[in-house]
Amino acid sequence: MKLLTKLSFADYITFLSLSLAFLAIILLLNNQPFWAINASLASFMFDILDGYIARLKSSFSDFGKYLDSFNDVFIYLLFSIFLTIFYVSKVNIFSLFGWVS
Repeated sequence: MKLLTKLSFADYITFLSLSLAFLAIILLLNNQPFWAINASLASFMFDILDGYIARLKSSFSDFGKYLDSFNDVFIYLLFSIFLTIFYVSKVNIFSLFGWVS
């Protein structure tokens, strides 16, 4: 409970961004790519916003840095991997290059 009182407003926005990134992956796994991409775009926007607010209010903490780094890995790496796997599994790769399979 003491941790929640120490979090800054930027940390709460980071948690929101992380939740949206997690939701985007779940939506993608449930075969809803349109909503997954929209959730990831919202997550990107909140990721930008949390850094802006942290710099604006000078509210830096070690926990916030770790949380933001974890959030970045989750959004940019994991979602991209799942999105690539989703589309590669739907498309015949050989047909992209004109090869017959």
